[in-house]
Amino acid sequence: LVQVGGIFLQFLQLSLLPAEVLLKSEACTEISDIMDRHSTLHTTYKDLLKLDMENQNAIAARRMEFATLKETKGNEVLGGTNEAAYLQNRLDSLRDANTRLENRWQHICNTAAKQTLLLGQLRLATADLYMAINQHLGNHRYKDNASFGVMLERAEIFMKDLTDITSAHSLYESGSSSSITLGGGSAHGAKPPVPEPT
Repeated sequence: LVQVGGIFLQFLQLSLLPAEVLLKSEACTEISDIMDRHSTLHTTYKDLLKLDMENQNAIAARRMEFATLKETKGNEVLGGTNEAAYLQNRLDSLRDANTRLENRWQHICNTAAKQTLLLGQLRLATADLYMAINQHLGNHRYKDNASFGVMLERAEIFMKDLTDITSAHSLYESGSSSSITLGGGSAHGAKPPVPEPT
């Protein structure tokens, strides 16, 4: 205890000395270093707290920026997704319409081909009938290179005349009439004359 008290007494004596003397004293060198270190650490601690606060504020600002940017980009992505979905639906609709139109066009082409085939067959049949009529009449009053309309007209006239002759012949054969005059002739015992197509 005396020793501890002696040390304390020595410390008190030293603390009452001027600062220049204390700095030169080897007993106070350790205490002065500790105080300097404490002061340096305290200043550094304050600087670190200030720097940490600035960093926290910067991080918070960056986080807010990031959240805003993320929301903006999310809205842009959502808008782009909606537009892509709309365009995809539009594309599907146009593809369906194109398929329907292609099917319709194919049907029209097939129908036109059938009609063209039928028309060709009709023209050939009409030409054959026209030639047969010319051969039946035994003359060449009708041109071989007549138009399709002329061929139809001549065939219609011939068929009408043939129908009239057939009707007159049927009446003659049945004897339903006692006197039928065709072209100025009598129907008794004579065949009706065959009218020549006009």
